Amino acid sequence: MAYNEDSLMHRMAFCYITFAHLTDADLSKAELTDIGSSMLMWLKAFNVDITGDGKTDAKDLNQLILKDTITYYNSLCDDERIAHMATTFALLPQQDWFNECFAIAFLETLKDLAKADGKYDDAEKAWIQHAASDLGVNFKA
Repeated sequence: MAYNEDSLMHRMAFCYITFAHLTDADLSKAELTDIGSSMLMWLKAFNVDITGDGKTDAKDLNQLILKDTITYYNSLCDDERIAHMATTFALLPQQDWFNECFAIAFLETLKDLAKADGKYDDAEKAWIQHAASDLGVNFKA
């Protein structure tokens, strides 16, 4: 499987990776672990089996994050990464299932990710505030 721009899970994983890496130019092990935890939660919430083996588990995370999304992420320059993330935030509110609860939960996981490396700086807060604005919700980073 490869990165699928039509896949909500791929796009969400891409947003997490972009956020974790570009806000401080580092993608730490702690951040990758946090991304994995968040994505496993979303895979289960949306009942998505990436590998097609009938289970939602670590194999799905490995395929989704390491094989598909990071490979795609590494093929792009920073401007393309930011543009793809911005497009994702613009597309989310257009989905039939989208609601404020989803938006707040997604922003909370971004906030948790920002804190995963032991730092939570103004750049990360600004990115989260921008995302909240794009998603159309009030959220305090």
